[in-house]
Amino acid sequence: MHHSTDDHTIPPVSPDLIETELNEALLALLRPAAAFILGLHAFLILIYPLQDPWPLWGYRAMVTGGSGAIVLTGFFLLRRGQVDAARVYPFAAFFLALPIVADTAGNYYLTRDPLLLSYFLLTAVLFGYFTLNRRWFFLVEGFNIAAGILTRLATGERFAESAPYAGILFASLLAAYFLNLAHRRSLMRMITLRHGERLAREVAENLQHAGAALTSRLSTPAVLEAVLNNLANVLDCDRAAVLLKEGDSLVITASKGFPPPGGGASYPKLFIGDASDHGIFPQIVRTRMALHLTDVRQREDWIYLPGIEPAAVWLGTPLIRGDEVIGILSLVRTSQRPYTREEMDRAAIFAGQVAIALQNASLYEQIAAFSQKLEKEVEARTEDLQRAFTHLEKLDRAKTDFINIMSHEIRTPLTVVRGYVQMLARDPSLAADPQIASYINGINMGSFRLQELVDSLLVMVKIDNQTLEIAWTEFAIIDLLKLVIGELEEILKSRRQTCEIEPAVADLPPIIGDFDLLQKVFTNLLLNGIKYTPDEGCLTIGGRVSSRPGNDPTAKGVEIVVSDTGIGVPPEMQELIFTKFFQTGQVDLHSSSKIKFKGGGAGLGLSIARGIIDHHRGHIWVESPGQDENTLPGSHFHVWLPCTQ
Repeated sequence: MHHSTDDHTIPPVSPDLIETELNEALLALLRPAAAFILGLHAFLILIYPLQDPWPLWGYRAMVTGGSGAIVLTGFFLLRRGQVDAARVYPFAAFFLALPIVADTAGNYYLTRDPLLLSYFLLTAVLFGYFTLNRRWFFLVEGFNIAAGILTRLATGERFAESAPYAGILFASLLAAYFLNLAHRRSLMRMITLRHGERLAREVAENLQHAGAALTSRLSTPAVLEAVLNNLANVLDCDRAAVLLKEGDSLVITASKGFPPPGGGASYPKLFIGDASDHGIFPQIVRTRMALHLTDVRQREDWIYLPGIEPAAVWLGTPLIRGDEVIGILSLVRTSQRPYTREEMDRAAIFAGQVAIALQNASLYEQIAAFSQKLEKEVEARTEDLQRAFTHLEKLDRAKTDFINIMSHEIRTPLTVVRGYVQMLARDPSLAADPQIASYINGINMGSFRLQELVDSLLVMVKIDNQTLEIAWTEFAIIDLLKLVIGELEEILKSRRQTCEIEPAVADLPPIIGDFDLLQKVFTNLLLNGIKYTPDEGCLTIGGRVSSRPGNDPTAKGVEIVVSDTGIGVPPEMQELIFTKFFQTGQVDLHSSSKIKFKGGGAGLGLSIARGIIDHHRGHIWVESPGQDENTLPGSHFHVWLPCTQ
């Protein structure tokens, strides 16, 4: 059966704790009361001479002064903190109550003023308020009544005359008793509320600490261990267990107060899959509500485990994650102490923290497993990439070695071929035959092209091997450009193209570099512009003084720009054209001539140009809006060279 308590009852407080709190409350009240009584005694001593003649006021001052001395002693002990709360009632009686009663009785005996009898009544009411302990209350009030009656008898008044006074004093005693009862109950209520507030604050702090301890765990076993360690600070129970859902069953994954199953076996699984089953655990999973059994013996489906003390009271709270019940927090008491509504609420809050912590741990474990899997895959792919990179390095070295060897091997027979061709060209009998002269000229041009290719390959090999030698000289860049244009003049005429140098180039400062190598650079750039510019196109060479492109603006140098009115370079290829053997378009469609429009080539010119510029600590790049054979957007090849090395 589902048991609930609607009222949030205040936890009971032990009688010893209440008495201790009452003693401390009375001790706190006595300090200002003692100070007030001392002031009152001093005031009375000062006004006695104004009320009574000598020697009466002297006797009264002696009585009040003696009483005040006793009160002063008590006040001194209070100020020194030498009064323990356990001895507050005898202290209040001997140092405050009894001296005042004696002072009242003494002054009445001296003056026989009926007004002083009212002080006995006032004393009864006041000490009914202060004396919270019943035994000391009756002791002080009894002494008060006895002192009042004996004083009237000592003055010679008859008993019959004192009877009305005794009745009034008894009535004041009743008033003092009810005042004492109300004050005591008020203080007890305040103490109980304060205790409940302190207990609630401690519980809230414990819940907060428990939540922090749970959420700081990043694995399911650590979370379950933290649940059992922090449960005692949140709830009072004799046994506890965390049951987690596995398929259609609940499994005890962590327990406290349960003996381990014998023979290395595990706890039995609890079936919860049947929706029509009204058992204890299926009911909690189905309703997603806590179940409180105030007497488990009333449940026929209760499972008794052998070897442990039978349960008397049980509370099962669901562990809910999102819309799913992932388990149950089981709390057992072996004595007949049902859980209060406050404890059930506390269990629900703690169960919510447990569910969140288990969810966090599950997510962390999934992430950790995925990270481990990803790390292994990354390691495997890294090894594959490393092997591929090593293989490519070997292929690149093999290619470079092949080019180097073949260049040297081709150069020797090529020199022989060119030598014999030159001898044949100088033979008058062969030159007289136009057909043979045409053959000789073709062989000569082919061998020249082959010689250029071998020379380019050798330069490329030196660039790759970092063995390119630089002959540093100082020269004007305008002289270099005029020489290059002069050597390409026949080619420009054959394509009906023009090449102009802007006037600003002549004003550029001299640079230090290798004249011959830089001649190759600008020759390749102009040949590239000629090749990709249609007939009757125009090439322009401009220049200016500028700082180094990139992250070193302090380095000064000259920037030469070779511009053409050709087909342009696509943005995605503006970096690739400087790599070895790269050619735009389809290679099999290129013309065999290196100077015809989009003619073929080895794809080494721009790569050699970049290698030479890099050895000069310069920079080369291309700018072009794109490639289009109809609109001819053109290209701008920039070469930056430092003025000093």
